[in-house]
Amino acid sequence: MIPRLRLLLLPLLALLLGSAAGCCCGIPTDAAQAEEVTLYVASFTRECKGMVVMQCLQVKQRPQDDWQNFFDEIEGFTYEPGYAYRLRVLKRPVADPPADGSSVSWHLLEVQEKTPA
Repeated sequence: MIPRLRLLLLPLLALLLGSAAGCCCGIPTDAAQAEEVTLYVASFTRECKGMVVMQCLQVKQRPQDDWQNFFDEIEGFTYEPGYAYRLRVLKRPVADPPADGSSVSWHLLEVQEKTPA
C-alpha cells in the first residue's frame, strides 16, 4: 500500500511545488526596483522635526539643487561634521514599511568624494 501511495503523492507534490514557484515570477522584487543614485551631503546638519526633533543631514541629488532635510539613514555611511560628501548609494523601496518608518532604504555603495568644508 505504501509504495502505491508514494506513486500518487510524488506527482501531486511536484505539481503543487511547481505551481507555488510559478506564482511569484511576474511580481517585481525590491532588487528589481533598486536604483543607484548620487547623493551630495553637506558639511553641516540642520534641526528638523520628524517624530521628534533631531539633526538631519542636508542632501541633494544634483549640485544645482537646494539642500533638503534627510530623515533617513544610509546604511554603511558614517557622517563626520565639517566634511562634504559625494556618495554613490543604492535606493530601494521598502515593502510594507511601518507607519512611522521610511518607504525607502539607502545603502552606501561608495564614498566618491570627501572634502573638508
